[in-house]
Amino acid sequence: VSDQPAEAAALMQETQGELRGLIGEIRTYVYGLRDGDASVDLRPALERLVAEFPSGPPSIALAIAGEPRLPAAKAANVLHIVREAAANALRHGHASHVWIGVTQGPDTLAVRVRDDGKGFDAGLPSSGFGMRDMHERAGWCRCELEVHSTPGEGTSVRIEIPLEVGATDGAPR
Repeated sequence: VSDQPAEAAALMQETQGELRGLIGEIRTYVYGLRDGDASVDLRPALERLVAEFPSGPPSIALAIAGEPRLPAAKAANVLHIVREAAANALRHGHASHVWIGVTQGPDTLAVRVRDDGKGFDAGLPSSGFGMRDMHERAGWCRCELEVHSTPGEGTSVRIEIPLEVGATDGAPR
């Protein structure tokens, strides 16, 4: 394969994408084993996620309204989607700023990752695994995922997570 660098690079990219997906699945499984049906406070989880990225330019801002909680397995998938969206903004979009916002309504929780990067044509098929992985994870936790992007105008990824109405302790189930 060393005499075919383009093919080797494509194979490496595919392998890395598969490994990221496998790591995410393992994390989801482990979170489920450790926490069972326990709910996860998203504020510290998102703060830890933001801290994973290098500090300084580009900047990542986090705004969370209230004290949102999700079941552990669902939270793991949502956190993976947020991590992938932020990484894509920095790695591929060359964004200067990334904003992560969380708002909770009476029966839904919305998480939005927005950037000021170079954007892309969302109508074209993606050659990477990141978008496919985000859509799969949204499907696994019965969330809606919307991706809006325009070349030169940045990208917005929005996850809408349904919450069970009528939980006695105020935490979604």
